[in-house]
Amino acid sequence: MSVENDIKIGWYGLPSADFHFVDEIIKMRGDKKILDCIQCGVCSGSCPVNFAMDYSPMQIIRMAQLGMKKTIFSSNTIWICATCYCCSDRCPQGIDVGDTMTTLRNLAIKNGYIRTLFETLGNMIIKFGRTWDKQEFINEMRTDAGLNSITTINPVELTKLIRQTNVEKLLKVKEA
Repeated sequence: MSVENDIKIGWYGLPSADFHFVDEIIKMRGDKKILDCIQCGVCSGSCPVNFAMDYSPMQIIRMAQLGMKKTIFSSNTIWICATCYCCSDRCPQGIDVGDTMTTLRNLAIKNGYIRTLFETLGNMIIKFGRTWDKQEFINEMRTDAGLNSITTINPVELTKLIRQTNVEKLLKVKEA
């Protein structure tokens, strides 16, 4: 086992650190701001959904700096982030934490990590064109309330878009 794999820093154990992970984030984001984090906690204190996260935004940024890719991808934080930019607006170092969370989600999906909920929602969109099956009784209720009916999504156009973006492969699409 290498010395790098034995490093322990505070509560961050680094048994499987990827020391090039932060470079991957920087390349995808197009800026090196993530390296400027001073761990002040303003992002975490500003986050309206921090209470539901297993790691705070500040911790995720530090884990990214330390190459803790698997821990980040397995956490719920990057998926719970509301991308409201309260963290980014208040960061004294000018780090766009919200966009960094989006980058981390994209990298997680690219590396085969996707939450069951998102996989289910993605499959619903592929199957129905939205995250739920439009049922006629909903349109009847909408008509009774004076609202327009919900239109049907063109499945041919949707299927073409899904194939062009490789979403099927990412979601491991289940055939109907």
